[in-house]
Amino acid sequence: MSLLRLCPNPNAIALPLLIFFSSKTLANPLGKELPRGLDDLLPSRNTTAGVAGEVQCYALPYGGIGIVSHLLTYWAIIWIGFGRSPLWPLHKLTHSSFDIGLAMGTIITTIPLASVSMWRCRIRWEFILIAVWKLTFSITQSTITIHRAWILRRENGPHTQERSTDGVRLVSYHSGWHSEYSQTTTSLVQGHPQRTPLYWLFLYLCGTIVGMVGLLSIVREAFPSNEGVRDLSYSFGIAIVVISGAVGAYFYKRHGEGNKQEEKSAFSSTFGGVFKAFVVCFGTFSALYSDLILASIADNWGGFPSQDKAALYWAWFVAKRLPLLSH
Repeated sequence: MSLLRLCPNPNAIALPLLIFFSSKTLANPLGKELPRGLDDLLPSRNTTAGVAGEVQCYALPYGGIGIVSHLLTYWAIIWIGFGRSPLWPLHKLTHSSFDIGLAMGTIITTIPLASVSMWRCRIRWEFILIAVWKLTFSITQSTITIHRAWILRRENGPHTQERSTDGVRLVSYHSGWHSEYSQTTTSLVQGHPQRTPLYWLFLYLCGTIVGMVGLLSIVREAFPSNEGVRDLSYSFGIAIVVISGAVGAYFYKRHGEGNKQEEKSAFSSTFGGVFKAFVVCFGTFSALYSDLILASIADNWGGFPSQDKAALYWAWFVAKRLPLLSH
């Protein structure tokens, strides 16, 4: 599958969601009052006190709790991507069916929870995009887990034979490593650990771009009046620039000493290093930046939920932890 297909057009996501979740008729077709508990969970549209009031509709983790949630997700993704148990990295993953069940549980739980949060925030499209972003992160974690479990099943299966123009090639998979024997070369080649599950991070990168569109719209509105938003934005930008620049300087220093041909290669390596560092920093720091921005706007740095959204909030937090149990 082409990687480009994994990255939907932001407008293609935002517009249908805006149409669906902004419809009062779809939410309550009979026009009757909702039960008291459900009315707290799905509040009616109302005029709020700017973005500081509207952020109260957002029912997913942010602030300190959101940062902890994202760091745990990063931890799980890294170790699962390399075929290790997140709770005990020295242990290799061995229970593919169990891990797939955990991942499916996360997907089945977080999709409706994110949908409810989008409905709550239908008055502001920015919060809908942020919820789409966080849902994309959850789905990315689950797909990495499922992909790793699929590789594990293949590794534990029988040897396979593949035909090529060079002859018959025997391929075997064991312990997360790939080796192959070709009759034409009569050589054994030890490859690299299969890291293909981590390619799903491209899906998360696409979700990050979509979510940052909404977040930066909120930042632009709050920037003049909120000192915390300004300080966080400056820090976010400076951190990305400094780290990317340092990586670029390292690559240039490493490859730039020599003749003109080597210097030409150094510029290429430097640009590649800067680009990779920027992508990694942008993808990693953006989620943490969003947690702190929402906390600053809501004046709730811990990110503790109000009573009306506590059930959604903690259900999401627990559901995203399921892949941590992979083993």
